[in-house]
Amino acid sequence: MVEVWKDIKGYEGKYRVSNKGRVKSLERFRKNGFKGYIQKECIMKLKTNVKGYKYINLSINGKRSTYQVHRLVAIAFIPNPFKYTQINHRDENPSNNCSNNLEWCTSKYNNNYGRHKYRLSKTKQANEYVSIAIHNGKKASKPVVQLSLDGKIIKYYSSQNEAAKLNHIRQDGISACCHGKHKFYKGYKWIFAEKRYDNGFND
Repeated sequence: MVEVWKDIKGYEGKYRVSNKGRVKSLERFRKNGFKGYIQKECIMKLKTNVKGYKYINLSINGKRSTYQVHRLVAIAFIPNPFKYTQINHRDENPSNNCSNNLEWCTSKYNNNYGRHKYRLSKTKQANEYVSIAIHNGKKASKPVVQLSLDGKIIKYYSSQNEAAKLNHIRQDGISACCHGKHKFYKGYKWIFAEKRYDNGFND
């Protein structure tokens, strides 16, 4: 593909973008106090965000703004008669910003394209796992009571984790008792402290 350069909208005469996804700063006179100098034309170094998308910082009249390179390419080289707001990478490589790899599209099309829907599903699943872990962590922070097998109170603990550490046993074993999955663990009964009052336990 022959590389073609076009002015970036709003930065005419200062910056250009190519159909291969490159950006350059044009030669121009720049002031430096009472003097000035000629800044030579140069290809600008692109940066990459955590999602793999290339971006660039452009300046005009002392104001700096950040732009995604694929959007600059699409605006310059790809017609958008339906006024779509999103841009899809056909090969799903966010770093490939050649104009023939980009297309204007709807949000629905973008989300359902290729493996994107699969990745969203995996992300949702991962978030659910995190929520479960946080929920379980909150449960593990509830105060618990250690009881003898005949129901006499032995000791209070601020959490399952504390009880497990001080007794050198597993927290999940204590949790199983507290949730009624087991009657006892390591020779003791374990209940949430709040249940002590609900069930009528006495000191």
